[in-house]
Amino acid sequence: MKHLFLNKHLSLSAKEKGFDNPCLAIYTPEGNFQHLLHIDGNDKFFSFNNSGCISETCTAPLYQQIIDWFEIEHQIYIYTFKYIGRWNWKIDTEIIIGLFNKGEGFDNNYKALNKAIEEALKLI
Repeated sequence: MKHLFLNKHLSLSAKEKGFDNPCLAIYTPEGNFQHLLHIDGNDKFFSFNNSGCISETCTAPLYQQIIDWFEIEHQIYIYTFKYIGRWNWKIDTEIIIGLFNKGEGFDNNYKALNKAIEEALKLI
């Protein structure tokens, strides 16, 4: 399930840019991924915000959470698509239309999403 969450580098960058939505997982100061759903007979649900984390700890948002945050908070729209067998990305904003990857694309959707999110964070 870890592949559904942003990596630590992008999670820290999003935290620096103001992402503070509740998340189901965190990255510890050592870089370890830790989910916050504990099952002990009773499903207990815990979530954390970046504002409640120490400096080197950050929340680990799901990809969909960060895409929604870009759309709602910053009017930045991220798309990935497959073209000639390779994954590509595109970013639209209220001002910029059609910022996209140039090159041969990526092996999988998550690599394309990571690059799109990295570029989108530069726009904030």
